[in-house]
Amino acid sequence: MSSGRPLPADYASRPAPDPATFGLPAEDDGGRDDPLLGQNMVSCNHYRHDFDALRAAPTRVDHGGFLGGEYGQTGEPDAFAATLREVLAG
Repeated sequence: MSSGRPLPADYASRPAPDPATFGLPAEDDGGRDDPLLGQNMVSCNHYRHDFDALRAAPTRVDHGGFLGGEYGQTGEPDAFAATLREVLAG
């Protein structure tokens, strides 16, 4: 959930933290100028999830299931992929 605080005006010019802090490869330069991220950075921070609708959904929401240990996550990508294929096949 958002803290409700706006990003400081100098946020994009601040040095990025060490990528290893977040389980990212050390060679990651931490740049915030990726075209897919950059154009969505402001709108992503203003998006508000409809938590009531998510809680009411008949299925469990587990967004991190596709991430394996390579990024410090504990998902199960193979099981996630199999379940996703099953769900999408209907």
